[in-house]
Amino acid sequence: MNTRRDYSRLGRTLVAAVMLSVLLAFVAVPRSQADDRANCQRNIERAQARLDQAISRYGGNSEQAIDRWHQLNFERERCYKQYQGWWNPQDRQWQSGREWDRYDCQRNAEQAQARLDQAIRTYGGNSQQAIDRWHQLNYERERCYKQYQGWWNPQDRQWHNGRDWDRYDQERGRDHDKKPDHDHDRH
Repeated sequence: MNTRRDYSRLGRTLVAAVMLSVLLAFVAVPRSQADDRANCQRNIERAQARLDQAISRYGGNSEQAIDRWHQLNFERERCYKQYQGWWNPQDRQWQSGREWDRYDCQRNAEQAQARLDQAIRTYGGNSQQAIDRWHQLNYERERCYKQYQGWWNPQDRQWHNGRDWDRYDQERGRDHDKKPDHDHDRH
């Protein structure tokens, strides 16, 4: 009879141990996934910061910036494969689609517009610096247009169809097709 009681107690103990293991697995797995998702977020933010630093030091088309851009896209792709989403550091939220190239177009256009505005304030709208920044902005617009048949306008924060950015610039008094007038823009 003792043997039967021992088997019964052993059976209850095994059932309790299995139930406890299953419960711990359900609690530990979400915590582990949350930690992995937080790691994805941190890795994307670090890669974005490294890209920003390379762009400011060496320029957007430099070998260093291109290398950092590839690292950022690697992190985005890794997170997307694992979670069907990627962290957008600018909006500070997870995105569900694979449209980080479109996000990059927006971000690059906004940065190019800010550099152009700064050059106009500092050197004047007809300065060589402003013209160079305007060409950089148009490079970003053209790159986005080739990929999305539209361009991002940082001023109204909208996507525009067609290649009408020259008309948009002329409406706002920016006609950078003319040569700089160095006599008026000396500092």
